[in-house]
Amino acid sequence: MNTEITCFYKILSYALHSDHSDMITQTQKEQIRQKLPDLLQLARQHNVSLFVYDALCQCDIDDPLLQETTFQREMLFECYHNYDMLFFAKKILALLEEHSVSYCLLKGVSLLANYPKPECRSASDIDILVSDPKEYTRTKDLLLSYGFCVANGTTDHHEELLYYENDKTYLLELHNKLINNSGNVRDETIKALFKQTIPVKKKLSFAALSYQCLNTEQNLLYLLLHMLQHFTSLGFGAKLLCDWTVFLEHHAHEIDFMAFQTMLEDLGLVPFCEVMTELCIRYLGLPREILEKNHCTFLAATIDPALLQRVLDDIHTAGEFGKENHTRVLIAHQNNFSSTIAQGHRQMKIYFPKLSHCFLFWPVLWSITLYRFLCNNRRLRKIDTKTILENTRQRQELFKALSLDSDAKRKEN
Repeated sequence: MNTEITCFYKILSYALHSDHSDMITQTQKEQIRQKLPDLLQLARQHNVSLFVYDALCQCDIDDPLLQETTFQREMLFECYHNYDMLFFAKKILALLEEHSVSYCLLKGVSLLANYPKPECRSASDIDILVSDPKEYTRTKDLLLSYGFCVANGTTDHHEELLYYENDKTYLLELHNKLINNSGNVRDETIKALFKQTIPVKKKLSFAALSYQCLNTEQNLLYLLLHMLQHFTSLGFGAKLLCDWTVFLEHHAHEIDFMAFQTMLEDLGLVPFCEVMTELCIRYLGLPREILEKNHCTFLAATIDPALLQRVLDDIHTAGEFGKENHTRVLIAHQNNFSSTIAQGHRQMKIYFPKLSHCFLFWPVLWSITLYRFLCNNRRLRKIDTKTILENTRQRQELFKALSLDSDAKRKEN
């Protein structure tokens, strides 16, 4: 692993622990100073700039670059934006509580209490789950009457709603289920595991915010499924590993690990969970002893170091949700023609959620989807299709190594 990546994850590890148990040595400080411009750019790509900036200040990294007016304004604006999103969430949740809506706040704001400095964790939207169909319709109507409008980003698991106030735009994702259908046998298992989502009341003391969220085991599983959803499409960055680290560290004593292990086995996600957890232990300071003390069941005795490195490289080069790697498209888990066609069909349904309900339109919609894919490769991604197909092949091999291609085998069994 090169020095830049080592320093980047060392800084994040330092930022995630208020006791600074993962200290930065003098040698590492010198390496950080030498690589500072690249590290700050990496932080932007992974949307963890405030974590990095705060850690650099805490461990006395003095550099003129950190004092530049433009950079200071960037950090100030990001901090202000995070507070702004938090208090907007507070206003919307108060509206839902006032109308007795049964909801669960997902990821983002619901995770802030786990961070030593909650304002450093960036949030670009608010995610709210309302799983009951009638309640979902009532909630949507309520939000529209409040002033929200429907955006274009509709998928099979959420609708994007926009709210405009004082020259600002706020995004709310209203979920009818936790993640989108992947078109494999895992979908039905996920549906069964989350058939009952009984909201748990929580508080975020520093913001005087009360909210409802998933119970601890369901929340942990959702964080893993959220990582999986992005990993098997365009990828995800370091921020989701930070979420996994702080949630496990703060809630290990509450988790029924035996029940959670059963969920993992039913979903075929034991290897994926073991690798993500091991990465957090090695690079983000997740204390192994806390997990061992609470009898965590997904601490692998041995993991191939080469596999860990491949997964870390995949995460590192993705940036936040794959934005930094233009060779990535939605990936078929199995390297065969039928699976590729199935992924193309799924992408068509994402592009055309309403028209795709009528099978008579499918041939035309398939053609448009293929045309958009080829045009985007050349005009937007500035890369040829051959390179994209090679990247797809390599990522399919990685999925195979993580047993994420095992749906077909599980279906047979």
